Amino acid sequence: MFDTKKLIPASLLAFALLLVCLGLLLIGSKLDILGKQVKEGVGVVAGPLSDGVTIEQVVDIPEGAGGDALHLGFQFATYSRKNLGQIRIQMVQGDVVGEHTLHSRELGDNEIVYFSFPGLRPGKANLTIEGQLGPRHNSATLWCRYSSELPPMFLNGELSDRRVDVWFANKTINREEVLSRVGVGGLIFLSLVFFAILVIVIYRGLVERESFSLLKSVLDSLIAAINARRLLISVPASLLVGGLMVLFFSLPSDVPMNFLPLNDEYSENRVPIAPLSKGVVVEQAFEITSEMAGSDLGLGLMFGTFLRENKAKIELEVSQSDKRDRVVFNSESIEDGTERIFVFSPFDLGEATLTISGVNGKGSNSPTIWFEPGEAEPQAIVNGEKVPQHLVLFRYIAVPEISEGENKLPTKWIGAVMVVVFAVLQLRCRAKK
Repeated sequence: MFDTKKLIPASLLAFALLLVCLGLLLIGSKLDILGKQVKEGVGVVAGPLSDGVTIEQVVDIPEGAGGDALHLGFQFATYSRKNLGQIRIQMVQGDVVGEHTLHSRELGDNEIVYFSFPGLRPGKANLTIEGQLGPRHNSATLWCRYSSELPPMFLNGELSDRRVDVWFANKTINREEVLSRVGVGGLIFLSLVFFAILVIVIYRGLVERESFSLLKSVLDSLIAAINARRLLISVPASLLVGGLMVLFFSLPSDVPMNFLPLNDEYSENRVPIAPLSKGVVVEQAFEITSEMAGSDLGLGLMFGTFLRENKAKIELEVSQSDKRDRVVFNSESIEDGTERIFVFSPFDLGEATLTISGVNGKGSNSPTIWFEPGEAEPQAIVNGEKVPQHLVLFRYIAVPEISEGENKLPTKWIGAVMVVVFAVLQLRCRAKK
């Protein structure tokens, strides 16, 4: 029945296929914004970074940043045009030297660009930014702020009253995120489910096509390596498929929700911020009341579209101590000046933080979000800087709509019963054979 000559290569192919699947789950990363160096002061550009223009400044890397995950962000301005030349950015700290060069034509207007500087540690480091090859009338520039509290900035060797805006971020690897959420056991379970699906599809005759001959050969080899008798592979496969059913039935579904408002009120005096483009981060604390605690959380936000169709992705995250819940949505579905309600898992009584991050958009295809001016707390933090405004944020208690007489039996128990029935049927079928 089994071709032993194909055992080793087929098994290697199956292992490689599994690694590819796991790789798709584990690759990638995200940036955790820690703050910025210049927290106050009026924004101003440094002037065109044309050929030979040099900016020098001491950067104080804060505690909690540094190491191989450190990224520094700089906000560029393009004067709404495509520019020529390139920009060199260098960081020096003792014997550690990091350098990046980017082409000005690739920059988006007011875009924050992050660069990796592994090896830098908390403390002072020397920053040098140099324009190369660009003409004065067609070069990009860099955002700064007027400030006298930080180490001085030198523009072409002369003392300046401006300071470069520098954002600090650490990169979180998806591998670490997945392992923290799923765990090693979860990954093993997903791997076994992957093979169980192949067993069901091919060995149960659900699909009979020549295109599956290679996969069937792989499974033949793996089964031969484990045990020549199908009974020993049939029962585990049945249990694993049943486990997959449990996982499926336990996932949250799009259940209609009722939203009970907490009567948050705001004036009609509202202002937008800049577009929620890639790298823009808005944070604000809010209170989880005793009525909200333990129930699904609804948060309503007011968006502005600039009367255009936007295509950027936006991430919302609610955090409280070690607990986090995220929602990522596409801004194509946003209507100008209307409230959009998002649902999060339950949180405990007390203060929580809402973080709104631009994922992949540019200034020309990203929406904005509305604020209410005022000195009252809590105030919003935009790209690490506290602003005298707060989000127009409406809080709700999200309650699922349940039809009268609906079966209240938890779906995970339904899935568990299906596991047992599926395994028993498999044993009976094998016993008859």
